[in-house]
Formats: sequence, structure tokens, C-alpha cells
Amino acid sequence: MLGKKNMAVESNLFDLFNYKLSCFLNTRNKARRWKDFSYVKWEEDVLDLNVVVNKRKLDLIRWYDNLSDIEERRVAILKSKFTDNDFECIKTVLSRFGYLFKIQKKQSDKDYRLLFFVIQLINMKNNKSIGEKRNELMTSLCQQLLCELFLCYEDFSRFSVDNDRVFFETENIGSVNLVDMINLLFLEKKTDDSCAFGMFYTSLIRFLFVSDNEKHHLNFDDKNEKFIYPDFFIHHLNDETKKSKIFNIIPDMLDLSQSSNEIFISNML
Repeated sequence: MLGKKNMAVESNLFDLFNYKLSCFLNTRNKARRWKDFSYVKWEEDVLDLNVVVNKRKLDLIRWYDNLSDIEERRVAILKSKFTDNDFECIKTVLSRFGYLFKIQKKQSDKDYRLLFFVIQLINMKNNKSIGEKRNELMTSLCQQLLCELFLCYEDFSRFSVDNDRVFFETENIGSVNLVDMINLLFLEKKTDDSCAFGMFYTSLIRFLFVSDNEKHHLNFDDKNEKFIYPDFFIHHLNDETKKSKIFNIIPDMLDLSQSSNEIFISNML
């Protein structure tokens, strides 16, 4: 709905994701600046991504605290036959999406898993060769990502992916397009702040789930890196003449003298 503005935000998301990854691998990484985004120190060695609106910084994790009319927006959602549980689930999911860009100097297994699922999603979404299995795999990746973002089964199991659209299973009216809910929440009543949030979240949905025919590769200059991308890995896994190449990289993965970048690739594998 927001056209070129959405495209501008979306074009920054892979750059932001790359920046998070570079900070994950290098605790002395240089600070970066973006026109519409800013990292704000939350606590020692923890930075949260904020959207910048009229020189104000709005936290993406606690986005609802930046909308003084959030209760009115909730009422509008309920009038559209959604339930309180529906609203709270969407509110939580959007909040947790902010964690995808949180930067912490201390590495954790959860960070590895979040990075893994994002890498798989933004590359799997362009894989048309697997046919009907694509929706099944994208749904599985989507739900696993939401699980890593601290959602319980009752919540993350309500989301599915079907032909570039993310659907949310409501309590009363069946499955609805998540983007339609985001538009209803943020854009039915437009303010500068609500439009900024609407643009970010709809752009993030496109970045993660909507095919764009782009190769979202990270360029680690590692000969094994190509195996972390689902299209390449699945192609080799399904070809008996190439499957052995997957197993041939195991010694590299177990090498004790790997660099931090090589360790990351090995952990992804």
C-alpha cells in the first residue's frame, strides 16, 4: 500500500541484517548510520533497532508504547471481528520481530538459530524448483523462527506461508493475510508514527517471505558457504552424483583452527 516508501525500507533490511551479523562476528565492529533507522543502547552491550520519525527514535520491540491511541486501534481491530487473543498475538509477534535486529556482544546459541532461520527464509522464498513443498518448508521455517522469538506453540502454530503470503489463523473468521492485519492496525488511522511502523513491518514480511528473485548471499569468501543456502544444499542432497560433496565438507567443519567467519559457516551447516 505504501509503494516506493516500502521499497526503500525493504532495501535497507538486508543491509541491517548484514550489520547485525558483522557485529555478531566482530565485537569491535564500526558503528553504522541509516537515514530511517538508529541503534539505541538498551543496556550494557545490548543495542535495539529503532525507526527514526521526525528525528524521534521509536523502539520496534515496544512499538505499542509509541502509539498513544493504541487502545483505539485495538477497538477498531475488535470491531472487524477479531478477538482480544488475536490482537494480543499479533501485537506480540510484531514486537518479537524487533528482536531479529537486536545486537548483543555476547554470542548465544539463540542468535545462531535466529541467523540461520533468516538466512534460510530469505533464500528459500526464491526457490521455485521444489514446487508444492516450498509452502510446507516456508511454513516450517516461519514457525521455527517464531518459536525462537519466544512464542508459544499456541501462537506460532497459527501462522502459515502460502504462495508468498503469510496467513494468520484467527479465532472467529478463519485465516487472514498478515499484511492486511498490519494495514488495518497501522494504516486505517494514519499518523507519522503508525505509518513508519506499518512500512517497517510490511517490508519485513516481504523481506522474509515474498520472492524477489534476488540472491541474498553473504559473501564470506568461504568455499563451503554455498552449502548454507537451501537451493544449493537441496540440489546436492537430491542428486546422488553430488550428494557426496556434502559429506566431504565435514572435516572442514571439525577443523580446530577455523577463523570466526569459518566457525559461523560451520555452525550454520
